[in-house]
Amino acid sequence: MLHKISLVCLVVLANGCMKVKKKGDQEKPNSVEVVSLAQSNPDQNLDFEYELDEGVQKARFRIPNSWPESVVIEKTIGTEKSPLREVVVATRFWKDVLALNAKTSYRFFEKSEKELKLIDQIDVIPVLELNLDKDVHLEEIFGSLNQLKKIYFQRLELKNSTKLFIGDFKGTLQIDHLISDKGTIQTFPEGARAQIGNGRSVGNFTVRILDAAGEMNLYLVAESGANGANGKKPDSALTGENGTNGARAIFTNTRTESCPLGTNQLCLIPLRIFDCTKSPEDGGPAKNGLQGYPGQPGGNGGSVYKVIFENQNSDLQVNVYKRFGKKGFGGRGGLGGEPGNPGQGGDGAQNDFYSFMGVDPNNPVSMGKLIGTKMGSTCSPAALGPRGLQGPPGDPGFDGEDGSIF
Repeated sequence: MLHKISLVCLVVLANGCMKVKKKGDQEKPNSVEVVSLAQSNPDQNLDFEYELDEGVQKARFRIPNSWPESVVIEKTIGTEKSPLREVVVATRFWKDVLALNAKTSYRFFEKSEKELKLIDQIDVIPVLELNLDKDVHLEEIFGSLNQLKKIYFQRLELKNSTKLFIGDFKGTLQIDHLISDKGTIQTFPEGARAQIGNGRSVGNFTVRILDAAGEMNLYLVAESGANGANGKKPDSALTGENGTNGARAIFTNTRTESCPLGTNQLCLIPLRIFDCTKSPEDGGPAKNGLQGYPGQPGGNGGSVYKVIFENQNSDLQVNVYKRFGKKGFGGRGGLGGEPGNPGQGGDGAQNDFYSFMGVDPNNPVSMGKLIGTKMGSTCSPAALGPRGLQGPPGDPGFDGEDGSIF
């Protein structure tokens, strides 16, 4: 037997440890154990086998015959990306050492003169050995499991009804030896909901248990669809148009005024007096704000697809439960736009007089046009136009649809 030591104690997630093979005492020197979980046709699909050699874990990839004899490989351990390397795969096999505490991601490219063309990609996690008395989410340890083809446990013990969550894994989950005290292998937690878009579906994977004892639950829980976002806040694009300003007062030169004697040496001609002869008009009504932005649609709930369960030990009692993801609800429509500003009415006095005479009170040169003139009687000021209304709220988003069980 190969000696085993602890690799990483999951003290945050569970009172248990992940274990791997470690170099040490062994019955046969230089022994290599090859573990095959293959289900695909190596002539058509990229696949791999685990190879355990004196505590070193390797992935032994089987390269499809349709691939070129040389490929460029991008390898990422966790978030650390290694330099690209070109590998000859004429033998249709290629090995690589795995990280023992992180997911290793591989991307295979075909090299051409101008670019690298992605052929396939695959994620690989190390061989696991877990002894759990608290729930563990493999996604929290390794990130997304969507690109995994295999999860391999040499030993898994589920104590005190603990749960092992595998997310939307699709592949082969093999457990060589399982001890379960009403433990559960579960896809998503009950009530899990997507942050955006549709909920993830589950299923289309195989559970293979070689040796087991106790009682175990298999919960196939799909993720619910995300609730749609509410319509965004109104902006200037939704603001109603301003009301038109009312017509200015009209002034008429109705009389003249002689220069006062001895009081103004510059008064050489009589002043023309302009009286208000037509009152200004009220401002026009402000336009109402436009309808608010619509709410976003809710996502569809995930579905539950077929799972193949291979229990090679009849002593294990297995209970299977399925639950589709619920629909996401559409978001509320956003608030309507603000109304425009009401139109201004004329003041029937100084401002209207300046406008009538075509002068700018802030421009001294323009004010020169008023030499020899004087505003006489005024009219009553006109009123502001009626205020507008805030626009109606946006339409709510459509609800999604519940998932299904196939």
